[in-house]
Amino acid sequence: MVKEDEKLIIEDGVTVLEPLSFVDCKAKEIIMPDSVETIKHCAFKNCDNLKKIVFGKGIKVIDRDAFHGCHTVNEIVFPENAVLVQEVKAYENVDAYRKRKKCDESIIDSVENLVSSIFNTTTYAGLPSKEDVRKLVHHFLETGDVACTVKITIGERTIVRQKYINHLDLPSMVSIVRGWMAGWQLITTMSSNLDYSLGIVIESFLTTRSEENTSDRLCLSNLNIFDTVFNTFGSEATAKLIAEDVFCDKQMQDALQFFVENRMTIEASELLQKMKEKGIKPYDENFKL
Repeated sequence: MVKEDEKLIIEDGVTVLEPLSFVDCKAKEIIMPDSVETIKHCAFKNCDNLKKIVFGKGIKVIDRDAFHGCHTVNEIVFPENAVLVQEVKAYENVDAYRKRKKCDESIIDSVENLVSSIFNTTTYAGLPSKEDVRKLVHHFLETGDVACTVKITIGERTIVRQKYINHLDLPSMVSIVRGWMAGWQLITTMSSNLDYSLGIVIESFLTTRSEENTSDRLCLSNLNIFDTVFNTFGSEATAKLIAEDVFCDKQMQDALQFFVENRMTIEASELLQKMKEKGIKPYDENFKL
């Protein structure tokens, strides 16, 4: 192996990563060559500094608990033509009889093993609290280091799913990830915890929107909760979200009204200027501060 600026780069030619090969490794990123086909049980156990895993084209089998304790991981990358991806596509696109007849269970188990290792499974009571979400989103906005979500990239396709899931929902998450690997179109995942849902959609939007089309904006208007966004994350974080162009026109109109009603003159003035720059009119077109 080669360590380079907090990266663990596996040497080309290695085909199997044996149990406990990199236990307690402190690298933030692991990069595997195309030669790696199998990752054995607990090969990367308790790598509690790990943020990103990059698989090579040859990856086929990920054993149970291969990434046990690696709950800091927030990004996973596969090549589009990775063996595991192609096998999942083949599995998901045959009829039920052929699935039972010809399925390589180790391939399907590999997706479950990866998901169960990387995602944080908990009880509903263990989902992030309002204060936890506030801290996570503030940290994300300041550093860009996601914490509410996990980003999975295959070739040029990317999805973001919630990091914390109820243990009863684990099978559903496995099916979602496997289906997306096979090419299914998925909608944004939401949590039963409203505050956590806000963290999820904010991170999801800001980490996946196209750099070529920065006019794309996250529309939270269906939740109708700008005041909840403000009360959950505070004025500084909300100002950053407005600056990032997160909110749709209606949300910005709601925000202006909220600021005015709460006598937040400075915030209202800054937002009104931004709305003018974007050609967004207040609800009352004759509005003046």
